[in-house]
Amino acid sequence: MNGSICANLYGDSLLRFTVLDEAGRYRSLSAAFLSRLSERFGICAVSRAHFGYTVDRGRRLLDRDLRAPLGCNYALLEYGGNDCDHDWKAVAAAPEALHTPKTPLPDFTKTLGGMADDLAAAGVRPVLMTLPPIDAERYLAFIGRCGADARAVLRWLGDVQM
Repeated sequence: MNGSICANLYGDSLLRFTVLDEAGRYRSLSAAFLSRLSERFGICAVSRAHFGYTVDRGRRLLDRDLRAPLGCNYALLEYGGNDCDHDWKAVAAAPEALHTPKTPLPDFTKTLGGMADDLAAAGVRPVLMTLPPIDAERYLAFIGRCGADARAVLRWLGDVQM
């Protein structure tokens, strides 16, 4: 590593640089982004991000990776988007009921904190990344297109910005 920056990227589709193409299919721009990162800034980065991952799945991946030297001096951790997601069809079917996200917040913070601690213990500097803001109206429309009654989901939320 010789003073250079080398990083492993752990996360979900956000760190896979996933976009919807013109045909409405998911496409990863990871290879192009990582190549540019190397060319422009001399940063070596290895993507360990996976579409749909929650912090629990990321934890299992990191545990496997930590069995051997990681070969990096930084690790970017980006989780939360899938963790805070709900079963929107179940929410729409019973908007008056209590619904919990895929990963409860106390579990999320404990797992993510443990990942950061384990990276630091392995001599790797953890870098925590937060999610970008969501366009709530577009996301609610997306939920509706995926088969959940958006009006019922909105009744559960109370406000589109929740």
